[in-house]
Amino acid sequence: MKTISLIVTRSVFDDIATGKKTVDYRQPSDFNNRLLGVLAPDGKYDPRTDIDSVIFYDGYSKDRRKIELVCEKIMVNHKVENGTQFTRIAIFLGLIKN
Repeated sequence: MKTISLIVTRSVFDDIATGKKTVDYRQPSDFNNRLLGVLAPDGKYDPRTDIDSVIFYDGYSKDRRKIELVCEKIMVNHKVENGTQFTRIAIFLGLIKN
Protein backbone atom coordinates (compact mmCIF):
# COMPACT_ATOMS: atom_id res chain seq x y z
CA MET A 1 0.00 0.00 0.00
CA LYS A 2 0.99 3.63 -0.33
CA THR A 3 1.40 6.71 1.89
CA ILE A 4 0.79 10.21 0.54
CA SER A 5 1.90 13.56 1.99
CA LEU A 6 -0.21 16.72 2.13
CA ILE A 7 0.49 20.19 3.48
CA VAL A 8 -2.18 22.03 5.47
CA THR A 9 -2.45 25.24 7.48
CA ARG A 10 -1.87 25.27 11.23
CA SER A 11 -5.58 25.50 12.09
CA VAL A 12 -6.45 22.58 9.82
CA PHE A 13 -3.52 20.57 11.23
CA ASP A 14 -4.75 21.21 14.78
CA ASP A 15 -8.29 20.12 13.85
CA ILE A 16 -6.96 16.91 12.30
CA ALA A 17 -4.67 16.19 15.28
CA THR A 18 -7.51 16.61 17.80
CA GLY A 19 -9.94 14.51 15.75
CA LYS A 20 -12.27 17.44 15.07
CA LYS A 21 -11.69 17.13 11.31
CA THR A 22 -12.20 13.60 9.98
CA VAL A 23 -12.54 14.41 6.28
CA ASP A 24 -10.08 16.52 4.28
CA TYR A 25 -11.47 18.03 1.08
CA ARG A 26 -9.30 18.85 -1.93
CA GLN A 27 -10.21 20.70 -5.09
CA PRO A 28 -9.55 18.87 -8.34
CA SER A 29 -6.28 20.06 -9.89
CA ASP A 30 -3.54 18.44 -11.92
CA PHE A 31 -1.60 17.71 -8.72
CA ASN A 32 -4.56 16.33 -6.76
CA ASN A 33 -5.78 14.31 -9.73
CA ARG A 34 -2.38 12.61 -10.03
CA LEU A 35 -2.12 12.10 -6.28
CA LEU A 36 -5.64 11.01 -5.38
CA GLY A 37 -7.29 9.70 -8.51
CA VAL A 38 -7.56 9.71 -12.23
CA LEU A 39 -9.84 11.96 -14.24
CA ALA A 40 -11.20 9.73 -16.99
CA PRO A 41 -11.82 11.04 -20.53
CA ASP A 42 -15.57 10.97 -19.83
CA GLY A 43 -15.05 13.52 -17.03
CA LYS A 44 -15.66 11.09 -14.17
CA TYR A 45 -13.21 10.51 -11.35
CA ASP A 46 -11.80 7.15 -10.38
CA PRO A 47 -10.40 7.59 -6.84
CA ARG A 48 -7.32 5.59 -5.91
CA THR A 49 -7.77 2.59 -3.65
CA ASP A 50 -4.09 1.80 -2.97
CA ILE A 51 -3.54 4.61 -0.44
CA ASP A 52 -3.57 3.35 3.14
CA SER A 53 -2.21 6.37 5.04
CA VAL A 54 -1.82 10.14 4.80
CA ILE A 55 0.92 12.26 6.35
CA PHE A 56 -0.19 15.83 7.02
CA TYR A 57 2.44 18.54 7.46
CA ASP A 58 1.85 21.81 9.30
CA GLY A 59 3.05 24.33 6.70
CA TYR A 60 6.40 24.47 4.92
CA SER A 61 9.03 25.23 7.60
CA LYS A 62 11.94 22.85 8.31
CA ASP A 63 10.81 22.10 11.86
CA ARG A 64 7.14 21.63 10.99
CA ARG A 65 4.91 19.18 12.79
CA LYS A 66 3.59 16.08 11.06
CA ILE A 67 0.94 13.50 11.77
CA GLU A 68 0.19 10.23 9.99
CA LEU A 69 -3.36 8.90 9.84
CA VAL A 70 -5.06 5.90 8.31
CA CYS A 71 -6.79 6.69 5.01
CA GLU A 72 -10.20 5.01 5.22
CA LYS A 73 -11.26 5.88 1.67
CA ILE A 74 -11.18 8.52 -1.03
CA MET A 75 -14.38 9.67 -2.71
CA VAL A 76 -15.42 12.32 -5.17
CA ASN A 77 -18.26 14.54 -3.99
CA HIS A 78 -20.39 16.83 -6.12
CA LYS A 79 -21.96 19.81 -4.40
CA VAL A 80 -24.40 22.38 -5.78
CA GLU A 81 -24.21 25.85 -4.29
CA ASN A 82 -26.16 28.81 -5.66
CA GLY A 83 -26.90 26.86 -8.83
CA THR A 84 -23.22 26.06 -9.50
CA GLN A 85 -21.89 22.52 -9.25
CA PHE A 86 -18.58 21.99 -7.46
CA THR A 87 -16.50 18.83 -7.51
CA ARG A 88 -14.25 18.02 -4.58
CA ILE A 89 -12.14 15.06 -3.56
CA ALA A 90 -12.84 13.80 -0.03
CA ILE A 91 -10.19 11.96 2.00
CA PHE A 92 -11.80 10.11 4.92
CA LEU A 93 -9.35 9.88 7.81
CA GLY A 94 -9.08 7.14 10.42
CA LEU A 95 -6.90 6.63 13.48
CA ILE A 96 -3.51 8.25 14.09
CA LYS A 97 -0.66 5.94 13.12
CA ASN A 98 2.28 7.66 14.84
